[in-house]
Amino acid sequence: TTATTTATIPSSVANAACLSGDIRTECIGIYKLPIDAPESPYVASEEQLKLFAPDLKWVPPVEYPSKYGDAVRRLNEARSRLDEARELIAKGDMEGTGLVLLDVIPKVSASGYVILRMFGDASNEERNAAMRLHLKANNNVAVMMTNVGLEGDGDNVDGTIINNDDDNNPSSTPEATALELKAHRIEVALGDLVGTLGDADITVGQGLRGELGVSAPAQIEILGQLADCRREFDVLMSVVPERVSGL
Repeated sequence: TTATTTATIPSSVANAACLSGDIRTECIGIYKLPIDAPESPYVASEEQLKLFAPDLKWVPPVEYPSKYGDAVRRLNEARSRLDEARELIAKGDMEGTGLVLLDVIPKVSASGYVILRMFGDASNEERNAAMRLHLKANNNVAVMMTNVGLEGDGDNVDGTIINNDDDNNPSSTPEATALELKAHRIEVALGDLVGTLGDADITVGQGLRGELGVSAPAQIEILGQLADCRREFDVLMSVVPERVSGL
């Protein structure tokens, strides 16, 4: 027989809301303002929150990792916490399981955001570098042709040859394309993971409010959802490199 340490959330709380990063029992399974929501600037400080949403409890904004390596490290730590959540629900501790999810979800979102932003920055830098090389080579050719009295095959403005071939984008390098494809795979896997984690959070909240019936079937359902979360997390980590050159 497993010990049960489940708290009960009043059903009235189901219609409430919390800020991301608010790790309280009453926040389990209810709406959390996403960390990247357009409304985020209005809740960035306790004073602003009192003006625009006085019913919400203020918590400090979720901290974003400052470096790529820190973001990957935080993801690995969050993955380990899901194993902890599985152990908690196996013991019947729905409240503890929900609190783990409240901690994990915003950290995953923040880390994923930083990783995607850095991939985007790296891709843009690759494209900009390629374009600079292209323009430099084009200008050098223009100078040479001007010196020997030849004209370019495109419009010549101030000695610069303009390439009229629209199908040839000089900024599209294999390196930039590879970064963008990798970023797309990460973005898809991250979206799947965050959605699955959110579903698990909702189910735990339903269990705490007694909406899933007796404890044992609720535990089984939550265990199944945590297995889905762990599987989606492993998919994400399989496409996130430990390090990327330049990041």
